[in-house]
Amino acid sequence: MIRSQSRSSAEAHLAAGIISPFANVIGAKGQPRLLAALQAKIKHEMTVLNNPSDPSDPRKLQIYREVFERFISEFKTYESILSEIKTVYDMSIHAQNLKILELEPFKAKTATLRYEFAQEVDKLRQEAIMRLEELEEKNRVLQTSNEAYQSEISNLKGHLKALAEELRLKDAAGSEEEVMRSQIHYLQQQIELNEVAYTEELSKRDAEITSLQFQVQKKTDECKKATTENVSLKWSLGQKVPRSSLNEKVSENEALQKQIKTMETEISNLKAELEKANYNLGLKVAQIKKMQGDGKGNFPDWEYVRYNCPGQIQDWVSACRVQTTTKPLSSYCATQVFQVPSANNSSRRQQVIAPPTVEDEKYFIGMGLGSDIPKYLRYKGKVPNRMLSRKDITSLVNDIWTAKTVFDANPKNLKNLSEFLYLFLKKRFGSQDIVAEWGYNIYKASIKYSSQSADCQLFSNVLEGHADEEVFHQLQETIELLKNMFYKCDMALNSTSCGTLPKGECHKLMRQFWPEKTENQLLALKNAMDADQPGEVLSYSWLFSSDSDSVFLDLLKEQENELRESYIRGIQAAITAGSRDTKFSSQDVMRGLVLYDSEKPREDLDKYLVRGFALELEAIKPKTMIELSLFLSNLKRGALWHGKRKG
Repeated sequence: MIRSQSRSSAEAHLAAGIISPFANVIGAKGQPRLLAALQAKIKHEMTVLNNPSDPSDPRKLQIYREVFERFISEFKTYESILSEIKTVYDMSIHAQNLKILELEPFKAKTATLRYEFAQEVDKLRQEAIMRLEELEEKNRVLQTSNEAYQSEISNLKGHLKALAEELRLKDAAGSEEEVMRSQIHYLQQQIELNEVAYTEELSKRDAEITSLQFQVQKKTDECKKATTENVSLKWSLGQKVPRSSLNEKVSENEALQKQIKTMETEISNLKAELEKANYNLGLKVAQIKKMQGDGKGNFPDWEYVRYNCPGQIQDWVSACRVQTTTKPLSSYCATQVFQVPSANNSSRRQQVIAPPTVEDEKYFIGMGLGSDIPKYLRYKGKVPNRMLSRKDITSLVNDIWTAKTVFDANPKNLKNLSEFLYLFLKKRFGSQDIVAEWGYNIYKASIKYSSQSADCQLFSNVLEGHADEEVFHQLQETIELLKNMFYKCDMALNSTSCGTLPKGECHKLMRQFWPEKTENQLLALKNAMDADQPGEVLSYSWLFSSDSDSVFLDLLKEQENELRESYIRGIQAAITAGSRDTKFSSQDVMRGLVLYDSEKPREDLDKYLVRGFALELEAIKPKTMIELSLFLSNLKRGALWHGKRKG
């Protein structure tokens, strides 16, 4: 209470000190004369302005500046601080005016470009509307002609019936019978000729309509293309380009777009052939997995067979007539004469296969102890080969990834996969000899089975530095999202989690989850799902378990890798657009990214640009050049996806 009273008294004293100089100049109504004079000056000066309510008029600011200067001159005690405040405000306003002046050219250029594009779009729209009106008019003319032809045909048919009736009535006059028949025959020929002419005319009109529709579609595509170019030009708005250069680039771009369409058609055909081959391969893999085992745990030693038998499985599996025990098949492969395709695939020759020597694959040779050798491979001498199977190395790879995920949970543990593998083996075995033994076996086996296992291929790529761990995490995220989608559908159908779903629902969910995949790719996934679990019901809880050894998951991972490769090829085609140059600017690269993946958010496009150039975003200028092969190699290292990221 005491403090509040003291504060009130101090404020009253300060107010009295400010007002006291004017205590002797109080007006008739109790208003200070200075205040009245200042208000009168403002009112008088405002009457001179054309629009006093316009806040952007600099003369209005000058009026208040003069009034404020007079006000400062009346308060000698506070003149210094008030003058300093006024000076700072004036400097700030001056600086802001300079910045506004700097932006004026850019505003004018932006307005000019916006107006030009609006005019072009309106022009294209008007042309499309006029063309549609012409098509509608021609369609009405064709309909009128069609009705006329139909009426003429009906009249001819009626005339034919009348002639037939007359012929029947005059049948008794035998001399006139032949004349009437000849007339009827002549009329029938005329009708047939008229029908042929009518058919030809309709075909010609249909061809014209089809051509006009194609032209309308072409104009629509050009409008879409102009919109895409507008987005690209907005990104490079800060760069001044001469009008002549712009027109030249637009002409070149149109020519390149035509080449891109031709190349896209060829790529689509090649994709279709590739998807067909992948589908057939999936069927063969599923067939081979069904053949492995007779329910008693006995199945051929496929690794021994693959080592001894040249060519692919399709070349020798029929000759071997696969048995259900290991020894008969192994001895058969060691002595049987096989028909093997020659190098040019034009003839077949006989070749006798001898069993391998144990010394050839019993040991690995150490790479040495150099600092450039990864720690888990530093060893001098022979390293025992443990003959890891595909299932063994796949299990080890999954264990290593699981341990790496736990290890990375601590932000301080920033290690790449190569360094972590050394720590993982060192902690488990301790001795460098054993670390090197398992390091070489894991490294060699992952490379050996890369063509058979997507897990091994990804692990070896990350281990050798050809890809980032982000690719693995994106793949796991995709699998987890698909699993969650199955789980939500299970909850919606059964009100509780049963761990099973009808396969029809699974097929719908896959189409919804992968709209970018083709029918052949989805069909291959369905067949792989049937190979894992025959019947109409899918146990998705088993399908996504770590020890399921699922054909479906293997094929899913292979297709994800194929989508990455396809994405890289698409970006390369969009950037080059028929050009033979090997170096491109960041502006060209960004334009290609926008053209190929127009639905991708800008922040993701910036990430791709930073990864491809291996520079900070601020350091990448519109004219920064880079080799396209280097850009694509850097971009391929990380995660890639089309459009917005799932989840």
